Amino acid sequence: MSQVVLSEPRVASPAINLSGWPGYAVSGLFIVAFLPLWIHYWTVWTADESAFGFGYFVPPSVAYLVWANRDLLRDAPESSPRRTGWFVLGSMVLLQCVACLAEFRLLEGAAMMGIVLAGAYCLLGPGKYRVIWPSLAYTATMIPWPGDLTSGLLFRLQQLSIGSSVWVFRQLGLRPTASLTSSLK
Repeated sequence: MSQVVLSEPRVASPAINLSGWPGYAVSGLFIVAFLPLWIHYWTVWTADESAFGFGYFVPPSVAYLVWANRDLLRDAPESSPRRTGWFVLGSMVLLQCVACLAEFRLLEGAAMMGIVLAGAYCLLGPGKYRVIWPSLAYTATMIPWPGDLTSGLLFRLQQLSIGSSVWVFRQLGLRPTASLTSSLK
């Protein structure tokens, strides 16, 4: 008599577990890799009348946003990242190396954002990444982007914010007027 042994299908392992010392090691490597960039950012953030004077509040704010979503993050489904995510992460690490050697701060900032976002995707998996990516994307606000980029983009965002505020005030029965700033009559 022959026996047939049925086994459960093998499921791809979920995201990498970085609890304990592996997590501390990855965090330490990330800090060391971007320390010169953050020192540069600190000088920009603390300069007199800097448009990015709020920059040093962003990392603790991001940490708080991640912590505030901890229940959603814990309940999100675990799944394995696609190979594309690892390719993007590797490309961002390579970009960081080139930018660091060239001391091209703007490219270093872009690489840092790519590593933060792609790293979270690869380490947490797509299910949990859907919960955490907005919090991590907020990191981009601490990067001192060039004036031409920020003035055009920030002006458009300011217009969007003013338009949204005017709409909310009108819904509340108020009659605001809008120019570069919003005021109530």
